[in-house]
Amino acid sequence: MGVSRQLWLAAATLLGAAASAQGASPSVKSDGSVTSPAFSIPYSAFASPEARAFFPKLMNGPAPPSIEGPIEPSRAFYDRLNSNRAARLEKMFAVKIHSETIAGVGTDVVMPAQGVSKENEHRVLVNLHGARSCGAPTAAAW
Repeated sequence: MGVSRQLWLAAATLLGAAASAQGASPSVKSDGSVTSPAFSIPYSAFASPEARAFFPKLMNGPAPPSIEGPIEPSRAFYDRLNSNRAARLEKMFAVKIHSETIAGVGTDVVMPAQGVSKENEHRVLVNLHGARSCGAPTAAAW
């Protein structure tokens, strides 16, 4: 894990702890700054304008169901969330997506619509989600 990611995680954890201690929740402003009654963390100056605009929408969107409740509402929530993301990405990028079982694990395989280039035939990108971030409604999970 890079130093900047570690610093962000530490800051987000402190933000969550400070907010909890003061009985307030962290919030995300329209410029992407994460705030609490104790302090504010500005959004990265290195982020693209698109990322900066999307972050507050992501963090201030609907909260997921409680992880202490039945699993069905959580599955439905994340299915809607991820299906929406996949549809947006398919509009942005020329890809073909299909489901496949690899070594007994269900996967979604995303391939360039025009096929894999010769220089990338030997490469594969495996994206494993971080399960902790799936159920967290606040920036403290990042």
